[in-house]
Amino acid sequence: MTSYIASNLKILLWNARSILCKIWELRRVSSNYDIIACVESWLKPNHHVHLSGFHEYRLDCRHARCGGIVIWARKELLFNALELASSHATVELGGLRITNVNPQLDLIVCYRTPGSNLSQECWNQLMSVARADRAAILMGDFNARSTSWNCECSDENGMRLENAYGVANICLHNFFSSTFIDLRRRYHSNLDLVFSTFNISHLISTEISDDTMGSDHYTVCINIALKRHLHFQKKHRINSVRTDWAEVQRTLDEEYFHFLAPAYDHMDVTDKYNKLLDTITKTIVSHTPTRQLVSKRKHINPVPWWDSECDKANRLRLAAFKRYNHSLELCDLIEYNKRAAIMRSILKRRKKECFHRFAANLNFRSNPSHVWKVCKIFKNKWVNTKPVVRDSIALDEFDFALNKLCPPWAETNPDSMPAFIHRNQFFDAPFSYHEINAALESKRDSAAPGIDGIGFDVMKRLPPKYVFLLLDIFNEMHRQASFPDDWKKIFVIFIKKPSGSGLRPISLMSCF
Repeated sequence: MTSYIASNLKILLWNARSILCKIWELRRVSSNYDIIACVESWLKPNHHVHLSGFHEYRLDCRHARCGGIVIWARKELLFNALELASSHATVELGGLRITNVNPQLDLIVCYRTPGSNLSQECWNQLMSVARADRAAILMGDFNARSTSWNCECSDENGMRLENAYGVANICLHNFFSSTFIDLRRRYHSNLDLVFSTFNISHLISTEISDDTMGSDHYTVCINIALKRHLHFQKKHRINSVRTDWAEVQRTLDEEYFHFLAPAYDHMDVTDKYNKLLDTITKTIVSHTPTRQLVSKRKHINPVPWWDSECDKANRLRLAAFKRYNHSLELCDLIEYNKRAAIMRSILKRRKKECFHRFAANLNFRSNPSHVWKVCKIFKNKWVNTKPVVRDSIALDEFDFALNKLCPPWAETNPDSMPAFIHRNQFFDAPFSYHEINAALESKRDSAAPGIDGIGFDVMKRLPPKYVFLLLDIFNEMHRQASFPDDWKKIFVIFIKKPSGSGLRPISLMSCF
């Protein structure tokens, strides 16, 4: 059964007007968001952009300069690309269906190039892509003005869009915001709109930033309160690299007297095994520090060259922008443009200097893994991620794989099996101390443990007196043909074979 946890999904909507010259600033703020949707990316197929920790879905611009949509989704989000038909040549549509949230979310991004009028039918068709029977968000730059959503004047497209989203029965969230500013004409408007279906409208809130990050559109932050898939990695191992093995040895020596008591000698062999297992487990757990769960984003530094000088230039640019936005004087506009140019120059220079310092410190002793990790940050790499479709395994595939491993006709009751009357002196002889040590030496320390969490590395660290106890238990089990029920419980994971011809079982059983 899938587990979910209440959480906020943070989405950034931004008309960037060229991603290439602003990608450095976007990388810096990317750690705050789960999904980043940019319109007017101005990207061509030969342009390479990359955000660390994100999968990329993009539609390059079809026109000479403007247009283009790019969506970055965090790698822990599973999504499929939506097949969307554009209602007009001037309308670009791209979207993802996020599948590991509850409810599943359709995220649709739109950009409409200005300068042309769409018919009411085209607008109706565009709004209908957000299906009312699904949890859907439709957002983007629609270039449609209406006084209903805080534009100074209405145009024909704005009135038709207003009629269309009413017909489609979807909700507009940012009525009273201003997302576009024309610095030269001193004009504000609300062009970047966020719509949603009514079944999730109560879960959504929007916030407009006060910084354009060098564009002429403010960024729009969208928060969705939904349930996200609670992903955790199943780990059985009870020890770690921080286990205090000296204390483990000391505690095991102190607990050994329990195995010398007469009560232990009168136990059943499976009870002896369980007592030994409990003693080892409790001792290791008590001397292994618990792991603190820290968000991976806490230590992310997507742009290592960003320093106090970049922060200062960013603050001065923002201050110049707010000053002009208040005074609307030409001299303040010139000052803002000057600060924006200085900001771009500083970012370019700081990145180059940071890389030069890194390269100067490299030598033949440098860790290749570290070198490549740092280079991935500096390299403007394009991860051309196709729509992410994680291989889901249907129940009938599980049944087929299980029936191959355990056919329904196979006998499962040992009492009904024919008795084996021939004796073999070698197999009937008790195990020796040499044999148990030889068996342990042949096992890798890195082998995964079973459900009990004890691996071969733990067994090799046991004091010799505990190995003798284990040897006595093995021989008694062998003699009585009595084995613990835990040995019959095996943790099995099915993965798809690369050829696609079936499933491969990966089994973890008790190392004992």
